[in-house]
Amino acid sequence: MSKKMFNWSLWGATGAMILAAMVSLPARADDAPAKPDAELNSADATASMSVAIQAAQLALEGERRHSPMLLLAAAELAGEIKLGTRAVAAVRSETSGQDDDKGAPLPELEPKALVMRAIEHCGDNEALKSSIESLGARLLSGERGIVYRQGKDLPKRKIGDTTFVIVNVKSDHQRLDPGIEYTARNVIFEAKKKAQVVVVGDGDGDLDLWVYDENSGGMIGKDTDTTSVCEVIWAPIYEGPFRIVVKNVGSTWERFYVLANW
Repeated sequence: MSKKMFNWSLWGATGAMILAAMVSLPARADDAPAKPDAELNSADATASMSVAIQAAQLALEGERRHSPMLLLAAAELAGEIKLGTRAVAAVRSETSGQDDDKGAPLPELEPKALVMRAIEHCGDNEALKSSIESLGARLLSGERGIVYRQGKDLPKRKIGDTTFVIVNVKSDHQRLDPGIEYTARNVIFEAKKKAQVVVVGDGDGDLDLWVYDENSGGMIGKDTDTTSVCEVIWAPIYEGPFRIVVKNVGSTWERFYVLANW
């Protein structure tokens, strides 16, 4: 494709077609697989109990204040709970004296139920309801990536069922000459959720992608094939900063976008 003929404004359609072809690609991940719930040890159970109590307290406070945001926070914590029936009963016992003045019981400690309660407390505030529904859907999908505080103000692109943010939003960071690298530092992804970085070039060169743990410097994954489309998928063990490096290893300059799921 000639550089002069390429219409960057059509990237939305072009990128969608490129990414659609990538759906069947295997994930490139170096993180160890999560430990099955059945193998939780006593330390994990104690930590889960603590999180469950925090979730219960947030849910109760959310009900007292009729606060959608507190209930949504409770839903997020509830999504991390790994407790059996007896443990849930223990949490209910622990918080039984914290019911509100009307004797309202502890809401169900299940993410979907808490999200629905959050939506109910939006009342006639349609703008708030729309925001809570969007955040709730993202929370329940289990596929959040870049943290909300970093992604909320970045341009969005919806590809299939996934929303991506454009990481390299500055115009001077959307062109790479041969041999030049672009680096995005301190890109924070949520813990234990799908993290996905995609690079889409204009198609007539060769871009390579590396993702590193910003704290340890260890490489998470890479895509160094001979195309200008790259992808790395992993599940971060903890919420933390990562470094994204894109290099033009071809012989012609490339316009490109770096996308992170959100």
